[in-house]
Formats: sequence, C-alpha cells, structure tokens
Amino acid sequence: TPELHQLFTEWLENLESEALRVIKENSEMDAAAVSEALKISKASASLLIARLAGEGKIPCRAQVIKDGE
Repeated sequence: TPELHQLFTEWLENLESEALRVIKENSEMDAAAVSEALKISKASASLLIARLAGEGKIPCRAQVIKDGE
C-alpha cells in the first residue's frame, strides 16, 4: 500500500543517515562493524554501504580476503 511504502522509505532514509554518521566517525569500518553499530544484519549493512557508495555519498573499496585470514 502507499502508506506502507512511505513508511518503509522513511525508515530506509533514516537508516542510511545513521549509517553515514557511523561511517563518517570511522571511515575504515566494514560491513560487519556497520552491522553491529546499527543492529542490522551484515547483508543489510552491505546493501546500505553499496547504495551509499553508488550514490557517491561514501567512497568504497574492495578488498580480497584469502582463506584463513
């Protein structure tokens, strides 16, 4: 419904703002740290980070992690 869509949009905007604040406090944060800070899943944190990077609001860099590291 339009009402639920509006509520979800507002919630997502608030979550993105909170993620921006957290990331700006420590630019070396990864998805796991954002997840913990915002009390959301790591997958949700990864999605937020990707959205913010795609919008040019934060820089994003990939890092290859070898097995066992």
